[in-house]
Amino acid sequence: MMRPLRASVIALLLVTSAATAYADCAWVLWQQQGEIAPSGVVSSSDWTWLTAEATSTEAECRQVSARFDATLGPKDADGYSSVTSKGKKVRVRNVCLPDGTDPRGPKGK
Repeated sequence: MMRPLRASVIALLLVTSAATAYADCAWVLWQQQGEIAPSGVVSSSDWTWLTAEATSTEAECRQVSARFDATLGPKDADGYSSVTSKGKKVRVRNVCLPDGTDPRGPKGK
């Protein structure tokens, strides 16, 4: 079980980092999150992608990702950490992608 302080730190990191994401940077750290149902699975429609931080290089992005990973805790075999936030269990993973690459897919018109 995650301590409330740890959840607050994670929430603070996400809020402050999201504010620093710039469109003109070369790499973006994305965070994929999905609420874990009581059955222990995440529905494919429940996944959310958020921008966490933007960096100039892939190496910097990976460093930031490692910092986030340290606050999230251990990963499972698929690279996801499980955390409790606002009373809900959530699977989370960080992904560094080149700027302009959107893991949510193409935008509709």
